[in-house]
Amino acid sequence: MSVDHTHLAQLRKDLSSKSAIIPALNELSEMANDTASVEDSAFIEVCHRAFTVLNTRFSATAYWQAGLELFLNVQFTCGEAGVSLPECNEWVTRAVEESDEDAKARAKERMRASVRSKPG
Repeated sequence: MSVDHTHLAQLRKDLSSKSAIIPALNELSEMANDTASVEDSAFIEVCHRAFTVLNTRFSATAYWQAGLELFLNVQFTCGEAGVSLPECNEWVTRAVEESDEDAKARAKERMRASVRSKPG
């Protein structure tokens, strides 16, 4: 499935709005489950933007938790698709640091499950 760049541009814009950032991150997180998204440079650019916005504007735990879901989905889908995105590890690490204890525990369990499910 191809990425709708017009919609992606709107989501990028929504990342700058306090009232729209969490829904935008949630939608990007869903999109990140699709290999076509992580292979699209425009989608990856919006993920970079999300990380920048979280670092500079919206640093509350709730925002980081939504970002964590996005970054984990990007990381896992990139791994499955063989897409190299080394900065995603930094995104996940930072988001885990900024999330609450429940989100940290869920993320760590999800990472362990991913490692167990990889062949080899």
